[in-house]
Amino acid sequence: MEDDELLEAYTIETQDQCSRAEELLFAVENGTITRPVMDNLFRIAHTIKGSGMGVGVAMLPDFVHHLEDILTRTRDFEFPVKFSDATITLFLQCNDAMQEFVGEYPKTYRSGRNASMRSALS
Repeated sequence: MEDDELLEAYTIETQDQCSRAEELLFAVENGTITRPVMDNLFRIAHTIKGSGMGVGVAMLPDFVHHLEDILTRTRDFEFPVKFSDATITLFLQCNDAMQEFVGEYPKTYRSGRNASMRSALS
C-alpha cells in the first residue's frame, strides 16, 4: 500500500473513531459516565494513537497519549463517575481537535508543511 493510501485509510478510520467518541460523550446523561463508556473512550484513543504511530503521523499520537493518560486515571474511579459539564466539554474539544488535525493532515503532509507545523507545536 502506498503512503497516500495508508494515510487516507487512517484518516477515514480516525474520523469514524472520533464520531463514535462524540456519540458516546453526547449520550452521557448529567455528566455520569459508566465503566463501559469510559472503556470505549479509552479504546478509541488507544486505537487512534497506535494507528497514527503505525502510519507515521506526527504530533497526533503524542496529543492522544496525554488524553489516554487522563482516561487511564479515571478508570480507577468507582463507576458510575460524575463529571462536570466543563470536563465533558473538554473531552469534546479534544475530540474536535483530533478530527480537525486528521482532516488537515493529508493536505499538510502532501504540501510539505508538516515540519513547520511540528516546529510550531513544539
